[in-house]
Amino acid sequence: MAFLNRQLDEMVLRRRLNPAKQQMLIDLKAFVDRLAGCNFTPIEEVRRSEEKYGVAPDIITWGDFFQIEMAVAHWEKSDSEFNTYCQTVYYDLISAAKIFTGRSTEFRQSIIQKMNHNLGLPEQERNAEEIHLGILCHYFENLSLDAARLKKEDISWFHQFLAQEAV
Repeated sequence: MAFLNRQLDEMVLRRRLNPAKQQMLIDLKAFVDRLAGCNFTPIEEVRRSEEKYGVAPDIITWGDFFQIEMAVAHWEKSDSEFNTYCQTVYYDLISAAKIFTGRSTEFRQSIIQKMNHNLGLPEQERNAEEIHLGILCHYFENLSLDAARLKKEDISWFHQFLAQEAV
């Protein structure tokens, strides 16, 4: 069951996250945690923290990470804009899983190399598509994504999102 990370308690108390945004963040965490094949903080590190300090870190899962990042970066946005940012995360993670599942390490390395090359160019010469593809590749690798974890509802949502963007 997904919930708001305790790092967001103060934002809720200060009314920076209304109930609609809170629900979007809960849904985002649930989605990311379902798709991610690993934790943001490795279990061994969580255990060491618990043994040493008597408490686990606040950011354990990738859902925790994205939930906190989204809240902190976009809490001032309207509910509609906030929802758009959340949907962008859904779209990017689904895209990353669909694009890179089954692809070779060499293919992924070439994507990362192209992204890094572009980031070294003057801004006006950069290829935004190659940079974005590199970001998706990083998501795929860092979150250990796999298209097999996508549900039919995810794919349906993905195609509806694409249709909306095409209009």
